[in-house]
Amino acid sequence: MNNSDVIAFSEVVKQGSFSKAAEKLFITQSALSSKIKNLEVELDCKLFYRRKGVRYVELTKAGKDFLNLIDRWNKLWFEMSNIKSTVSDISFVVSALNSISTSLLPQVFLNFLEGNSKVFLKTEDLSSYASYDAIENRTVDFSIVVDQRYSLNVSCNPLFSEKMVIISGNNSSFSDKIDLSELDPSKFIYCPWFLEFEQWCQVCFGKNFKPYIQIQIVHQIEFMLTNKDCWCIVPNTVAQMLVKKSNIKVHETNSNLPKRKIFYLHSIENRYENHIISELIYHLKCELIKLEKNGVLECDFQYVEKEFELI
Repeated sequence: MNNSDVIAFSEVVKQGSFSKAAEKLFITQSALSSKIKNLEVELDCKLFYRRKGVRYVELTKAGKDFLNLIDRWNKLWFEMSNIKSTVSDISFVVSALNSISTSLLPQVFLNFLEGNSKVFLKTEDLSSYASYDAIENRTVDFSIVVDQRYSLNVSCNPLFSEKMVIISGNNSSFSDKIDLSELDPSKFIYCPWFLEFEQWCQVCFGKNFKPYIQIQIVHQIEFMLTNKDCWCIVPNTVAQMLVKKSNIKVHETNSNLPKRKIFYLHSIENRYENHIISELIYHLKCELIKLEKNGVLECDFQYVEKEFELI
């Protein structure tokens, strides 16, 4: 499939007409029509309805399905076009939950890359469920997740655990110590951090409780907390990150909030990248030990190996 034909198709959809798309691409309308025809012949289906007197374009069902694949095509084409520039590097893909990627991993990656300039590091935000599949399929080399699942081909290892804490904006009227009975669930900025936490929320606030908003992206929390009546429950690593950069208060509570447990994954059959995985784990654990000394979390491993051994 010719990439210029795909670009032509995208431009027609974007502009809403063949004539405007031809102008943007600096080609004749007949040349543009030929590109679309090439695609339709190759795909063996019509991508646009063609009606006389109608100036705007309308996608067929096949055209809509093809449009949904464009982003994936562009990403793949970009990677193929740049394969020469990265051929001398070792490509290494790390996935993690958004909260871990945001609060913990940036410093770990900086430390890791300082001594591994030949490693081409790529990161992805994936759910725990998707991470297991990605490790199984070898599209990801290393992953950090919140649940432990048995898999014949995936090694799952405990990393750390941390308390969950209540946070609010500095302009909130909450006292330093909060009882859960004081909290209005309708002002709850809810993040489904892990299954046990979701179950705890249903017990505490009712099975059908309706929060103020449900979000997945950590950076959205600090913005939502500008509403002084809103509050959120977050992992302590996230709370400490937000306190440093935003006007956020962390509150104590007598309530027994569930702890978040974190694990790391890699393929059992991953032979070639063993030394890279070992180094990444080393830098990760070094950072976690610092955080443990500051009372942010509790490490679930015994020590950090100074010599990198095969996993």
